[in-house]
Amino acid sequence: EKMIITCILFCGLPGSGKSHAAEFVAEALARSEEQNERHHVEHIEYDRLEEERLQRGDASDNTGSGHEEQQDDDDDDHQPWESRRRAWNEARVAASQRLQDRVDEILKSSNGEGSHTFILDDNYHLRGMRKEVHRFMLTKHCETMSSSNDLSIRFGIVWMDTPFETCVQRNDARHGPRRVPPHVMRKMRQSFEPPSAYWEGRYLRVQDSTRCDDGILQYVKSCPPIVAVKAGTVSEDELRAEREKTMANKKHQVDQLLRKYVGRIARCDKSYAKQANMAKNKLCQKLKGDGGDLDRYCSGSVLDATIMSREFVAAMAVEEGGRKMDESTASTFESILKNE
Repeated sequence: EKMIITCILFCGLPGSGKSHAAEFVAEALARSEEQNERHHVEHIEYDRLEEERLQRGDASDNTGSGHEEQQDDDDDDHQPWESRRRAWNEARVAASQRLQDRVDEILKSSNGEGSHTFILDDNYHLRGMRKEVHRFMLTKHCETMSSSNDLSIRFGIVWMDTPFETCVQRNDARHGPRRVPPHVMRKMRQSFEPPSAYWEGRYLRVQDSTRCDDGILQYVKSCPPIVAVKAGTVSEDELRAEREKTMANKKHQVDQLLRKYVGRIARCDKSYAKQANMAKNKLCQKLKGDGGDLDRYCSGSVLDATIMSREFVAAMAVEEGGRKMDESTASTFESILKNE
């Protein structure tokens, strides 16, 4: 029987629903594990590892940081942020080591048959963080590829792309170490790098964390094999050119859609035409350079009309000197623009 080792990364901002979705998948797979002794699942939750270190008070001072180092005035949790930051860094190291040790143990074991699924639950807001896990799994794939045809190593990413406002509300309702300081939330949103690299393969993007469990479970069960690009087949220049081409195409799509929005608003209510044009200019300026939040407006290479219309109307509503917009008008405009 072919042995399958699957590694799934759950990434997204704090409060995006990662842990809820990861726990659902882990429990569902565990139930099938009870029925099938050859199916094993392990949920590695970074927050829990961080909490263990904070409770023991043994977070040592190490270098490197995934969060901002500065203390924020509106952080009312009892642990100093510096201690939490160190604990978070150590949790990342511990999680990575646990994954490596378990995979090595499975590959060396004579009883390693069956299906083994590892669910890694963290923010993974930087591509480099996801790349570290992918590199390890790809190394194991390459090491065993020539010696065994009975092994399949799979790698997938579940991106919980929950609206930032929802993440903030959920985070504000938390207490203790699971509540992330507001300045860190803002920084993570600004620096978040959506899955888009060639090695990230067929990632799953989830935009409604309240109605997603079954879809995520199906994705995990049918997770694709890890993507490996043979040396020399794709140069860095070709990859860079392809990324630039994709980015330019997305920018063009956004520009054209925003122009349609301005025209549609003007036809609906001319008194908002100037406001709509200023909102278009503001969003276009925001997307200059490296694309800013461009990937937030797209599902793969396709624009997400729901997100685009919401952001556009929000930009109109806050435009200085513009006509005031009540919730009813904003909702009407969003509904109209979604159909453009």
